[in-house]
Amino acid sequence: NAFQDEINEFKKLDEINFPEKEKILFTGSSSIRFWESLDEDMAPLKTLNRGFGGAHISHVIYHFNEIIKPYNPKAIVFFCGTNDLTALKTPEETINDFKKFLSLVRNEFGNIKVYVIGIKPTVDRIYLDEEERIFNSSINSLASEDAYLEYINVWDSMLNEDGTRMPELYVEDGLHMSERGYAIWTKKVRESLGKDFNL
Repeated sequence: NAFQDEINEFKKLDEINFPEKEKILFTGSSSIRFWESLDEDMAPLKTLNRGFGGAHISHVIYHFNEIIKPYNPKAIVFFCGTNDLTALKTPEETINDFKKFLSLVRNEFGNIKVYVIGIKPTVDRIYLDEEERIFNSSINSLASEDAYLEYINVWDSMLNEDGTRMPELYVEDGLHMSERGYAIWTKKVRESLGKDFNL
């Protein structure tokens, strides 16, 4: 319930002007929330941003009926999990939470496509390198067995050729992305969405 104020803001926006349905819904934690150029970056696809705070996957689940269910999305783009690992959840626990989220999506919307943006190699959380790689690999494995789930690998594109991390992709905190970071995400997400939608 830690993010109820942010959720209430979404509800107020909906009351003023409810979004048209069947948009592509982007949800998850702050890297989605701060994607201010999302509409422009995904054009001509119509998008809706419902990212919030420092969300864990469990928070997205908790607020599912408020920030996902009402919009009847055409597809979902999901980024979450890094805050879970930072809070000392194991990769296995974090993946299990993702499976719960995916089950909610399937029960509510059937076989709509869910695109999962993998955890990014931030400068600030290099100490979680192993856990983040395990999480990404696990999502990739799930996606290989599910035609309606796709893993978007942003990790490799956000490293230097020698495998080191790139501070210029992040703002001063070394965690949240700069415009250069979002440019990489835009390219990778558009590549994935473009296979299923007209881009």
